[in-house]
Amino acid sequence: MKIAYSKEKTIKVSLILVSILLIFLLIFLLYKTDILQTVRKEMNNSKKEEMGTKAQYQIMKTNGQEYEILIIIENQRGIERITKEDIIVNGKGKTKIVLDKKMKEGEEYKIKIKAVGEPEEEYVLIATSKIPIITIENMDTTGDGTTKTVKIEYPNNEKFNNYYSLDDGMTWQEYNETIDVLEVDNKTINAKVEVKEGKTIQNIEEVQAIIVSDSLISAVGKAVMGNDRHYRIGIKDEIYTVHTYIENGDTIFTTNKTYGNANDVGTVNTNAKNMVIVKVNGDLTINNGVTLTSYGTNYGGPKGMLLYVTGNLENKGTITMTARGAKAEGQNVYLWKNNDLTQAEEYEFVPKVGASGGVAVTVSTWRTYKNGTTGTAGTARRTGGGGAGGVSRDDNPDTSLLSGRGGNGTSYSGGSGGGAARNGSKGGQGSDIGGAGGNASMPSNYGSGSGGGAGNPGGINSVGRYRANPGSAGTGGLLILYGNTIENKGTISSNGMKGGAGEAAGGGSSGGGSINIFYNDTITKGTISAMGGSASGIIGLYHSWAANGGIGGNGCISTGSIATGTYISN
Repeated sequence: MKIAYSKEKTIKVSLILVSILLIFLLIFLLYKTDILQTVRKEMNNSKKEEMGTKAQYQIMKTNGQEYEILIIIENQRGIERITKEDIIVNGKGKTKIVLDKKMKEGEEYKIKIKAVGEPEEEYVLIATSKIPIITIENMDTTGDGTTKTVKIEYPNNEKFNNYYSLDDGMTWQEYNETIDVLEVDNKTINAKVEVKEGKTIQNIEEVQAIIVSDSLISAVGKAVMGNDRHYRIGIKDEIYTVHTYIENGDTIFTTNKTYGNANDVGTVNTNAKNMVIVKVNGDLTINNGVTLTSYGTNYGGPKGMLLYVTGNLENKGTITMTARGAKAEGQNVYLWKNNDLTQAEEYEFVPKVGASGGVAVTVSTWRTYKNGTTGTAGTARRTGGGGAGGVSRDDNPDTSLLSGRGGNGTSYSGGSGGGAARNGSKGGQGSDIGGAGGNASMPSNYGSGSGGGAGNPGGINSVGRYRANPGSAGTGGLLILYGNTIENKGTISSNGMKGGAGEAAGGGSSGGGSINIFYNDTITKGTISAMGGSASGIIGLYHSWAANGGIGGNGCISTGSIATGTYISN
């Protein structure tokens, strides 16, 4: 009887356990189904978000306060129709439609977009060429993690909601007042605006970024930068706009490399905008016969070029900013912050004003001449000054005749050369912001034979009975190199250019640039030059009173070990 009872009890217990197990299994299946449904729902929402309508605009041309605008509308599901004012555009399922429109500053333009499988939505475009301006108010860098106060100035605040992002646009927070960021974190800050009511057609050019750091080299070393991207770097009391290029892994250049584009450099009506930064994440070898430089035109190059190599830099070819000085206002360029308080300067920096240009020369006696004066050589990382134009005269009565002085250098350019002078009118002075060389004098009598000064572009020559040449295009630019070790078996240069030769007088030559080389371990210097342009010379020698143009001042070459804090300039 005891055995029979034990079996019966065991069967009951087993049935209870099986029932409990079945209940748990059912709960688990229901929970799993719910999870799957949630995951599917999130995936569908994600796909729907990816396939949502994207509306952007880009200003293609500006005429005063009126803009020619391209409106780009995209939806991966396809666009059924676009309703704008009294016109309906049949989308025919296209995934991308581009419209053009002329608009005035601040004008509102509403568009209704119906995408396939989605309700019609209204978008608002408020045209503006004004982008958010990011400034740093408290920039006294200490390197100990102190905060920097960042202020973002937005256009038309009454029409827009304003946002900022600290994670490269992944998440956005509404901006109402200044924000503090840690400078040691090299934060990238983005700003954007959205129309307060309705969906916004976003200006493609409105998102700006800034990296807050204590030096250019530190910022480039620590910050995560994208290839062919634009940033602002805030250091101390300056903000630099930069155009970045990234080369990943150990790299060998076997063909010529030119970095930057037309948007980085100056034009006849505008100054240069950006510094070009090339970062190589690994070792870099530049082969024999290969040249690495920046983009440039007759109006100069970018606001300097920084080549940053995380590993070892071996140059067998040419790294150059010769004739790549920028047409731009100078800034103090803070290259590296000295942690050693025994250093004479807190920063290793390129001063915004370079060396002085050569002074103008004058003659007041018939059949006399003077060669143009040489531009001042750059010291303490400065660029060289431009040479003055030469002067020659053989007219009566005796009157004073003045050549064009050489331009002063800037942090981004050696000084431009002055124009030559002959008989009756004075030569034009070289630009003090790395712009045009001075034009030659244009006397009303006698063929001048006077050369123009070198610059961005070269100055105009004056010819008639006697021959002369315009000034060469170009000035020495700003070049910054960093590598763990640097071995230069080739040439590193940033030279000025020659003024225009003349049969009577030559134009002044432009100043040399500023070369700044930093390394951690060792350096093999090899051939490095930042020479001013040589004397322009005389065509023929028709007169014994013909004059040479002034030589451009040499720029400064500086090399230094970051590890030891030892820097040498010459």
